[in-house]
Amino acid sequence: MASIQNDVLKFKTSSVSYTMLDKYNTKDSDNTIKIGSTETQSKKLLTRLANDSAFELYAEIVADGNNKVTEVDARLTAATGKLVEYDQDKKRIKIETSGGEYELITTSKPKLTDEDHTHLAVIKGMVPSFDQMPKGCAFCPRCAEARDICRERMPELTEVDGQKVRCFKYSKEWEDAR
Repeated sequence: MASIQNDVLKFKTSSVSYTMLDKYNTKDSDNTIKIGSTETQSKKLLTRLANDSAFELYAEIVADGNNKVTEVDARLTAATGKLVEYDQDKKRIKIETSGGEYELITTSKPKLTDEDHTHLAVIKGMVPSFDQMPKGCAFCPRCAEARDICRERMPELTEVDGQKVRCFKYSKEWEDAR
C-alpha cells in the first residue's frame, strides 16, 4: 500500500486508485477493516499507518465495479524506527517513527539490527502486486534464505512454538531443498 489521501487508497504497484467508503467510520457498522488479526471500524489507524513512511503495509482489498473498497485486510510487513519498549511475554512493541509513536502487538519476536536493540530490521524489496504474485511464497523475492522450493510452491500453514507460520524453513522439506 502506498497511501490513503482524502479517502483514496493507492498501491505502490498499481496505477488504479480505490475509494475508501464512509461506512468504515461507524462504530456500529459490520464493515470492519482488518489489520493483522485486529478488526477496527475506523479507517483512521489504517490511514495513519499507510501514510507513515516507516511502515510497509500489505493489503488485500475487495472493491466493487466503481473501485469503491468493500473489504480491507491489511498486514504490517515491515517497520523502521527506534524501539522504545519491548515486552517479550505480551509480544508488545512500542516504536517511535518520524510520524509519531506506535504501540503494536506482534505475533513473533521482532528482529533487531543493532547491539543496543533499539532499531527494528527491515525486509528489503517491494511487496508484490496482487496481479504479479510470484508462483511460490509471496515473500520469496524478499527473503534472504529462500530456496528453490520457495519459488515453486506456497508452503502449508503450520504451528511453531504456538504461532502459525507459512514457511518451508519450519518443514521437513527444508533440508531436502538445498
